[in-house]
Amino acid sequence: MFIVAKITGIVVLMWFYFTAKQYKQPKLKWTIVGLLGYWLSWVIVFLIIGDIFSATGVGLGVAYLTRKKLISNFEKTIIA
Repeated sequence: MFIVAKITGIVVLMWFYFTAKQYKQPKLKWTIVGLLGYWLSWVIVFLIIGDIFSATGVGLGVAYLTRKKLISNFEKTIIA
């Protein structure tokens, strides 16, 4: 079952890479931030709850919010 978390981690990695590429931002920075957010939240939820699918769902939620915040910060720098 841990394969689900690993595959999702790879998808998050690609998601942040292509988003950074789309916004012409440092790809490595965005990829590391997104992957760390996913894995840290995944590990914390897995240790507390013990369910792989719940941890994966929370990890994806955190990755989504992290991506949204990175895009928001980028757009603020463009406007300012």
